[in-house]
Amino acid sequence: MVFGASPSPTNNTPAADGSAYLKVESPVTADVQVDYVNAADETVSKPTWVLYVSVGLGFIHAFQNGWSTGQVNLKTYNNKHTCDARPVEPGTCVMFPGHTYSEWQYLVNAWIVGGMVGTLVSSYPADRLGRRRTLWLNGITMIVAGVVEMTADGIWQFIVGRFIAGIVSGFATGVTGGYIAEISPPHLRSTMGTCFHLALTTGILVVTLTFFFLDTHNGWRYSAAVQVVLGGAFMILAPMFMVESPGWLLAKGRHADAESEIARLYGKDNVAKALTWLQPARTNASSVFYSNKDLEDGKTNPDAEKQSFWAIFEPQYRRQLIIAVALCNFHQFSGINAVIFYSSSVFSTAGIKDPRIGTLIVNIVNMLPTFFFSLLARFLKTRTMLLAGAFTMCVCAIVMTFTLVYGVNWASIIFTAIYVGVFGVSFGPLVWSVTAELFPVTVRASAVSLCMAVMWISKLIVGIGYPHLNDWIGNYSFLPFVGYLVFAFTFMWFMVPETTNKTIDEIQQEFKALREKKK
Repeated sequence: MVFGASPSPTNNTPAADGSAYLKVESPVTADVQVDYVNAADETVSKPTWVLYVSVGLGFIHAFQNGWSTGQVNLKTYNNKHTCDARPVEPGTCVMFPGHTYSEWQYLVNAWIVGGMVGTLVSSYPADRLGRRRTLWLNGITMIVAGVVEMTADGIWQFIVGRFIAGIVSGFATGVTGGYIAEISPPHLRSTMGTCFHLALTTGILVVTLTFFFLDTHNGWRYSAAVQVVLGGAFMILAPMFMVESPGWLLAKGRHADAESEIARLYGKDNVAKALTWLQPARTNASSVFYSNKDLEDGKTNPDAEKQSFWAIFEPQYRRQLIIAVALCNFHQFSGINAVIFYSSSVFSTAGIKDPRIGTLIVNIVNMLPTFFFSLLARFLKTRTMLLAGAFTMCVCAIVMTFTLVYGVNWASIIFTAIYVGVFGVSFGPLVWSVTAELFPVTVRASAVSLCMAVMWISKLIVGIGYPHLNDWIGNYSFLPFVGYLVFAFTFMWFMVPETTNKTIDEIQQEFKALREKKK
C-alpha cells in the first residue's frame, strides 16, 4: 500500500483489481491507494477449525436465550383455571401450585426486563474487557441464574432467577452478534451471523421437547439446571479454544495480539490478507488507513480508549443507528410472537388438543428454514431477503385475517406455517447480523446493545399488548401488523443498504459517501 495525505475532491472509482466494489475516496484519504479485496472471493480466507469452534461456543449463549424463551411455556405450569382453584387439584398447576395470575406475569416479564438491562450494560465490559472475557463472565452469571432457579422454594426466588437469566440473554444478544461479525470473513459473515438465530430457535425447540417428560412438580428444576451445564461448559472450553476479537484488539492498539488471533483463525499465511477486511484500525472521524509501522507502534486508534456510549449518537453514525433500531423494532413488530400466540388456537380448532404438540410443530417450522438459509443466501442478497420477507409476511397476515373472519381452518394452518417459515429466513436470522455489520468496531458494542434493548422493549410491548388487542378487535387483530409490515417494507426499500459480501470498512465508506453527498 502507498500512503498519502493531500486532500482532493471526493471521487468514487472502480477498484483496480476489477472487483465489483467501488474504491471510495474521501477528502482525507483521496491519495490513499488501497488494495481492496473482493470479499466474495473465498480463496482469500480459508478459515481454520478455530473459527467454527469460536462461533459455536458463542452460540451457547444464544441457545440459553432460546431455552429461557420457552422454559416456562408449559400449560400445566400456569393454567389460570386450575391454579386459581382452591384446593389445587393434584397434577395441575405443577409449578408453585396456587400462584396468582399477577405473580406469573411477573415471572414471565422478569426475564424480558433482565434482557433489557443486560443489553444496555453489555457494551461497557465488551469494550473494556474484550468480547471473549465478557462472554466468559456471562457464563458465570448463567450458572448463578440456573442455581437460583433450580433451588427456588417459592415463586419470588424463581422470579429473581428469571431476571438474572434475562441479564444473561441480554448479554448474549448484545455481545455475541458483534463478536461473530468481527471474527468472520465477509463471504461467511452473514451465514455465521444467522446461525445465532438457529441456535436460539434450537434452544426453544429443545426445551419444548422436554415438556413431554418434565411435566411434573420437580421437572422444572431439571429444566433450570440446564443453564448450569451450559455456563459450566462455556467457562471450561472458551479459554482453551475461543479467540478474542481481532477487531477489538486492533482498536485497542494491540496489533501483535491481533495478528496472533488472526493466525489462529486463518493461518499465518493469511494474516496480511485478513487484515485488509477484518475491521481495520481507524480513527473514529476520518477512517484513515494506517501504515504497518503505525500498527506496530500501537497507534491504530488513539481515540478508542476515549469512546463512550454516547459516541453512537454522533452524526457519522446517525443513519446507521436509525436503520439498526428500526430493524430491531421490525423484528418484533412483524407480528411473529402474535402468530405463535395465535397458533395454539389454530391447532386446537384443527383437532390437536394437546397444546404441547401444537407448540412443537410451530417451533419446528420456526427452526427448519434457518438450515436452508445459507443455500438461499447464495442466490438472494441480505436486503432482498428482508424485503421479500416483509412482503410475504404482509400477504400472510392479510390472508390469516380472512381465515379468522370466515373460519377457514385449513388455510389458517398453511399460512401460519408460511408466516413463521418466512420469518425464519428474513427478519429472524438477518437482523442479528445486519445490526452488527452497520457499525465499525469502535462503537459496535454500544450500538448493538442499544439496538438489542429496543428489541427487548418491543418484545415486552407485543407480549403484553397483543392479548388485549386480540380481546379488543378479535378476528381483525392481525391488521395492525399488516400496516406495520407495509411501513417496514417502505422504510427498508429506501434506507437499508446491501451488506452482502462487503467488508465492514466498505459499508462505512458507503455511509460516508452518502453523508458527503448531502453536504
